[in-house]
Amino acid sequence: MCLVAGMCCVAGGGYLLWYMHRSVPGKESRVLFKGVTYRRVVFTSPRPMVMNSLRVDLSVPGVSVLVTPPSPTARGDMGAQTTREFLAASHAQVAINGNGFSPFHVSSPLDYYPHSGDPVTPTRVAASR
Repeated sequence: MCLVAGMCCVAGGGYLLWYMHRSVPGKESRVLFKGVTYRRVVFTSPRPMVMNSLRVDLSVPGVSVLVTPPSPTARGDMGAQTTREFLAASHAQVAINGNGFSPFHVSSPLDYYPHSGDPVTPTRVAASR
């Protein structure tokens, strides 16, 4: 029992050391596509935080916004998917996670819900086109 507890402490300490000592990225701003600009802003106060954003100019011809279409499941409005899965399925040029959903919980990096395909319901109105 002590060996397992010791291994957990070493693993947890290693994770915290990595997390607390990784380098902070610099701020950045660049045009990804005509009408789409990426921006990264780094804050140090009141705590370290990195904000990534996209500015989308909907007046540019051919630029539009699309949200995940509903795909009703037995227990929710749609099946959960990662941002990368949405990007591949929609054939979009960029994708962001722009809305909350429920149910959602994180107990640890290995214990979280939902996984891809699990039923979820958006927590706010999501509309496009």
